[in-house]
Amino acid sequence: MAHHKKIMIVDDDADHLLAVNLIFRRKGYEVRPLLGCESLEMLREEVRHFRPDLIFMDHDMPVVCGSDAVRMLKAHPVYRQIPVVYFSAHDRIEALARAAGADTWLKKPYVLNRLMEVTEQFL
Repeated sequence: MAHHKKIMIVDDDADHLLAVNLIFRRKGYEVRPLLGCESLEMLREEVRHFRPDLIFMDHDMPVVCGSDAVRMLKAHPVYRQIPVVYFSAHDRIEALARAAGADTWLKKPYVLNRLMEVTEQFL
């Protein structure tokens, strides 16, 4: 059986999470959607268990900010290799993504083709 690329999506918007999850599954990816991030430890455990090939990280979440989550992942000796796409509707998304250490960024709302271009760039 062929290895399906794995994508983790961390977003506190349930509708957006559902839509992106469906898009990626229809494209043949294995997806682990996380509705927000309750703690950095919880995220670390999810990444350890799922072993994603790519992570999409929202910025504005109620408990853990996406930038803190990205910094934690990029500081980890194993997880730092996983590309992280920072995505948000925030006006300063590019600067926020750079400050967090994300590999790239995607401003919401985005065009489906751009979502797939960014995904394929890293997978």
